[in-house]
Amino acid sequence: MSSPQEKPDFAEVDSIEKAIVLADQDILHKIFLLPLEFGGKDEPANSIYVPSGVPEVQAHIINSLIDFLDKGLINKLKVGIDHKGDSKVPSRIRIRAWHTEKEGGGFYPNIDIW
Repeated sequence: MSSPQEKPDFAEVDSIEKAIVLADQDILHKIFLLPLEFGGKDEPANSIYVPSGVPEVQAHIINSLIDFLDKGLINKLKVGIDHKGDSKVPSRIRIRAWHTEKEGGGFYPNIDIW
């Protein structure tokens, strides 16, 4: 019987400087809260550091959002993050996409990180 995979603990990453050091070691990766494809900017206020695997999940979600936008299913996007303690590595990314003129529907994925 195998044991459940242990989730990483990023509680000690309590500064952006520590996150950047881990990014230099390829442990964390810089991504953008508001994707560049949706008008986000490559600036500190829009940047977060996440472990391997998260950028790929985010890319998949971005591709879905682009498809939904092209089909007229969404016209609004909101992205938020949850933190544990003082860690600069978010524990969850919350994505909310919907259309202001259409009832129901919407796309509300979360990326659970740690």
